[in-house]
Amino acid sequence: MLTGMKKMAAVAVLAAAPLLAACSAGPAPPPPQSAAQVARQAGATGFTDCGKIRSDSGAWTAAAGLAADAGTAYVHGKRTVIATFPSSGQRDTWVAKVASFGIVPSQEGATWVLYTATDQAAKGCG
Repeated sequence: MLTGMKKMAAVAVLAAAPLLAACSAGPAPPPPQSAAQVARQAGATGFTDCGKIRSDSGAWTAAAGLAADAGTAYVHGKRTVIATFPSSGQRDTWVAKVASFGIVPSQEGATWVLYTATDQAAKGCG
């Protein structure tokens, strides 16, 4: 049978357990970069913010619902699409899905990709 002090210690340990578990999981991952942040990091010019890609805006975008943010810009003179993702796993899934459409990232970060736009004459998000 637990004495008064042992009971209090047991209650304190049980109360602290969820907090200790949360701390041992490590810090929460940072939010994904925005497309604008990635554009600046890549030294892009002429950035246009396209927001979240709608999954009904074209055939390949069935996978695009994974993207958190998107934009277009010019990198080394080429019109480039920038897509960011909530996690590297979602980025990897997206890369695998769009490969069948011939879309191959020219640059990748932990939660973002850049790829050369198929329509170099289009403007903005078009």
